[in-house]
Amino acid sequence: MRAPRKFITIVALCLPVLAINTFAQKERGHEEMQPKNLQVLPKNTTGEDVHNIMKGYAKSLGVRCGFCHEAREQKGGGRPMMDFAGDAKPEKETARQMMRMVDAINTQYLNKMGGGHLEQVTCVTCHMGKTKPIISTDSLEEGK
Repeated sequence: MRAPRKFITIVALCLPVLAINTFAQKERGHEEMQPKNLQVLPKNTTGEDVHNIMKGYAKSLGVRCGFCHEAREQKGGGRPMMDFAGDAKPEKETARQMMRMVDAINTQYLNKMGGGHLEQVTCVTCHMGKTKPIISTDSLEEGK
């Protein structure tokens, strides 16, 4: 049984549109996703801004997204999907507390010292690419 010519024409026209739309959604990625469950960052923070902020945090601690966010396996294998909005991992709450602490250090202390011209602290100030902050000379790696 042959498919009607009209049906074949419709399918032929729709497939490229569907393929382009799927590709475009993958290309947009995090940047255009509306962030959910923001508790420290302002609620109107864009997906692109959240993604860039998180990249900075990850680099400062030498980690990847899965350090704070739960990875969910996909049916049929493939790359796991990250649950960015979920609160399953305790590291995410620790990160929130650290974000509040850094903000307090900058706004309540550093902004009031040195005429407000002191450099702000960030995650890398203490973490220096490590998951645990460098808090004493005992935390430093031995020279080679």
